[in-house]
Amino acid sequence: MTLRPIAAAVAVIAAAAFAASCARADYIEITPDIATLKQKNNSVWLIAHVKSQNGREYPQVTVSWSVKDPSVATIDETGKLTPLKSGRTEAVASYGDVKASIPVEVLFAEKMKVEPASLELVQDGDPVDLNVTVYDYTGRPLKDRTPTFRSLDTKVVTMGSNAVHPGDPGTTQIEVRVDELKQLVDVTVKKRK
Repeated sequence: MTLRPIAAAVAVIAAAAFAASCARADYIEITPDIATLKQKNNSVWLIAHVKSQNGREYPQVTVSWSVKDPSVATIDETGKLTPLKSGRTEAVASYGDVKASIPVEVLFAEKMKVEPASLELVQDGDPVDLNVTVYDYTGRPLKDRTPTFRSLDTKVVTMGSNAVHPGDPGTTQIEVRVDELKQLVDVTVKKRK
């Protein structure tokens, strides 16, 4: 008598496996529908929804993932998309003859300009702002990057946000960082007359 429930369960599992193998996929939807990656430690998981022409989804179907330019990003079998270098490519989901793709852009900070490039200040004088512009691989300014500032000798200068505050006379440098980029700004503080 216990064989009937077991046989029924086996039949349901077999039917589901058969349905998965016979899924009539007409299109694939990928979410998110665009991927922008900004730092080397960024990753995003893509999800593929395989569907029939009437919108029925086949959740048990597994797609194959690839990228058109594997020098820009990689994608594993789970849909984890990882950036490698700045550029554009497409992530592609395939199931049989059905394919779908989304645009992928990797926007690493590639170049940084700090102005002024060097400073000459007076002891206990007015602070001076450092202005930082960060550029992507096409030369476009990136407005969404925040620089960090660090004085290498806090007796000579201290930092308040992007403002350089002079202290004791001497020379030092300010380290400016954005993502993987680093630039040093030379600072001289002269004795007040």
